[in-house]
Order: sequence, then C-alpha cells, then structure tokens
Amino acid sequence: MGAQIYPVYPCKDGFIRVIALTPRQWDALMRVLGNPEVLQTPEWRDFMYRIGNADDLYTLMLEFTEKYTMLELFEAGRREGVPIAPILSMADFYNSPQTKA
Repeated sequence: MGAQIYPVYPCKDGFIRVIALTPRQWDALMRVLGNPEVLQTPEWRDFMYRIGNADDLYTLMLEFTEKYTMLELFEAGRREGVPIAPILSMADFYNSPQTKA
C-alpha cells in the first residue's frame, strides 16, 4: 500500500486517500498533521524524493493518520487545501447524505 502516488492510509474509523503532489499541497498536509518534525526536512517537500522513499513515508505517515477519523482528516484537508478523501464502505456510501440527495 505504501509505494503509490496516491497512497491509502488507515485512520481511526477507516481509510483515507491523500494527494499531496506539489510543495503547496505537502505544506498543507504538514499543517493538517501538526507539522511533525520527522517530516520537516527539505527532502520530503520534493515529490520525487517522496516517491523514491514511499515505503518510509508510508510508515512515518501512519503514526499521524491513525490518530484521526476520516471526517477529521477530510475537513482538515479541505480547510488547509490538500486533497484528502475518505474511502467509504458500501454501507457508508449508501447512507451518505450526498448519495441520498
């Protein structure tokens, strides 16, 4: 699951997909996660570095994503400007207010 351009991470109540391709999106993701020191080195801002070290990044990100719910991460991503999408189960999708609308 780690070595992907758009990785899927577990969180408290499910899974999310994170899309942080540009330096701006990466900076926004860091704000969402509380600016973790372990990911603050300049190398992590570089997309190609993140791809080349995707397994390490995945492991580091787990420490943070597992602290939050899908909705908390989605809303924080929307607020900060980084695409974070909850991955809904079929039941969640069916019961979603957006699906019912």
